Amino acid sequence: MKVFLTSVCIFSALVATGNSLICEKCTNLHGPSCTGVSITCDASKSVCIATLKETFMENHKRQIFEKACGTTEDCWNNSSMTAGKFRVSVNTLCCTSDLCNNGKPKWLSVNSTLNGQTCPSCFYSVNSDPCDDEETISCSGLETECVQFAVVKKGFLTELRGCATEQMSNSRGKAAFPEKSVHVINFSKSNSSIRLQCSLFLPAIGFLLLKLFF
Repeated sequence: MKVFLTSVCIFSALVATGNSLICEKCTNLHGPSCTGVSITCDASKSVCIATLKETFMENHKRQIFEKACGTTEDCWNNSSMTAGKFRVSVNTLCCTSDLCNNGKPKWLSVNSTLNGQTCPSCFYSVNSDPCDDEETISCSGLETECVQFAVVKKGFLTELRGCATEQMSNSRGKAAFPEKSVHVINFSKSNSSIRLQCSLFLPAIGFLLLKLFF
């Protein structure tokens, strides 16, 4: 009987492994491509992903490229946001066959054509000037929604207001800041130019104090 049960367990493990997705895994913190190793995904991971995140701050550009196992919640293709002098874009390839994230994906070029939308604009972080409630930005490409939210990372608060794509809006800002160590709070959106209320960020300050002292 023990031999039979052991055989069943081994067979079940082999079947489970056989049904698991295999993806390429690698990370490049300073460029748009990488080559890594093949890994067997956990049962909770249903897609292979390849993600390119680009951030622009004035004249500085940074690219982060990652390949990994993921879920459909990680698939935020063509998500972007522009807030003041800061811009972030996230392109994700999601696929469901073994090693389908192998190679270098072809990304869509940035659409810089003005679309007629205007949003309040601000990027406030450590060592930056306070936000001007009167400042606005002309939106371009697929960034047709006005959004605002705060980001807390390692005890530091960043405030963002600006233009975003529908995908970025639907992710409530998490497409731009997917890291587990980053908390996106007080997200709100509008499809038209709005005056943002300072009271929105009072809870954010309270959250920051909790993170710092508790």
